[in-house]
Amino acid sequence: MDSSKAFDNKEYTQLNSVIELVQRYGKEEFSNLDSFLAIDCIKYSKDKTRIYKEHDIDNIDRFNFFESISDKWYRENFHSDVLYTILNPNTKEIGRKDFLQEFVKFLEIEDRFDCNKDFEVIKEHPTGLVFWIEEDGQKREKKGYIDLLIKNDTQAIIIENKINYAPDMENQLVRYMKYVHEELNKEISAVVYLTLINDSNKKPPLESYDESFKNYKELLKNTRILKEIYAVDEQKSLAKDFLPACIKRLESENTTNQKLSDTCTIASIYINQYKILLEHLGGRAYMSSTDKKLIEEIYSNKEKYEAATDFAEIWNKRDLVLQEILKNKIQQEITYHELKPNKIHGSNNVFVLKTRNDDTLVYWYESNQLGFTPLEGQTFSEQKQNELFGIIDKIPNTSLKQKGDEWVYCNIIKDSPTIIDDVMNALKLLFNA
Repeated sequence: MDSSKAFDNKEYTQLNSVIELVQRYGKEEFSNLDSFLAIDCIKYSKDKTRIYKEHDIDNIDRFNFFESISDKWYRENFHSDVLYTILNPNTKEIGRKDFLQEFVKFLEIEDRFDCNKDFEVIKEHPTGLVFWIEEDGQKREKKGYIDLLIKNDTQAIIIENKINYAPDMENQLVRYMKYVHEELNKEISAVVYLTLINDSNKKPPLESYDESFKNYKELLKNTRILKEIYAVDEQKSLAKDFLPACIKRLESENTTNQKLSDTCTIASIYINQYKILLEHLGGRAYMSSTDKKLIEEIYSNKEKYEAATDFAEIWNKRDLVLQEILKNKIQQEITYHELKPNKIHGSNNVFVLKTRNDDTLVYWYESNQLGFTPLEGQTFSEQKQNELFGIIDKIPNTSLKQKGDEWVYCNIIKDSPTIIDDVMNALKLLFNA
């Protein structure tokens, strides 16, 4: 038991400030805080629960290969590498020609890209040097690359991967289009702008493109050409539609050709593991978006801002308030007399509720700790410890149970909406034991 903490004058001052804060509200003003908690905070909590459940966030028991190599998956080109592995039919044990058909179907461009022709999937296809002027006036240059280029003899699909929120380069999409059309002499079937989720802050910056690319800029305004695709989305996404379609193809292949059973299993595991990774990343991104939305609502509404800051002030001192609430309930429902803190066995602020016939004290301490202690200067025998621990062991919803020669006690789980009832029920059990 920690004897270093004391319910001193400073803490009583903090408690008084909380009480004054609550008293500051009249009935009408308090409704702002109540409404904020009942509507905004509860909605936020429900959204968080839904997102965590849908995307399996924080499931520590679920293995994911890609997340286990944590120094890899967050790199900018990682997702391009995985998609290349899936879409390239020459990838040993993973790639299938059928996967491109599923991808073209997913993009809804079956009439614009012929999968029956021989095709090639190229990763980081060079497009030449890119030049730009920095704010300091210095001219800079960098080699340009298309993340993924899929082409047959006449048609091409450009894929720009922004899953890891890579920044948009100057005139990026229209430069790629110009290169593919004019240098490679290919008809552009689609330009895929791939982001993690449907994020309003991550869209193709069409209006920033230079007028020298006007024709290609106009093409991008056609939704048959520009395909804004999401890795994770409730409506349509890689994780929801494309990747499951690939897995389904493998299941069908496995059924019709037993010789390919092993490679089908490997490919299926690989694609499913990538799907799980995207779901986790997307879920975290949605949670971040939900956080931002609530904060934006708070800062754009004076009443919500005041309610939020006042609630934060109360919540930051909740341990003091909780102790005061429990103290009042104990006095009203158990002891029927005023409780005063005591110093026992070197620990301050121990509230003694009852002295048993065997000179054992029933005590309560620091809001959530309760148990038995002997009179000052005495100790428990091992037999007595075991006897009292048998009573303590019956108490549910605990985070810790301990026995020793001066203290036999448990800690009720503190971060729980039932802590008040849990503490009261536990104390009644000890009081009547």
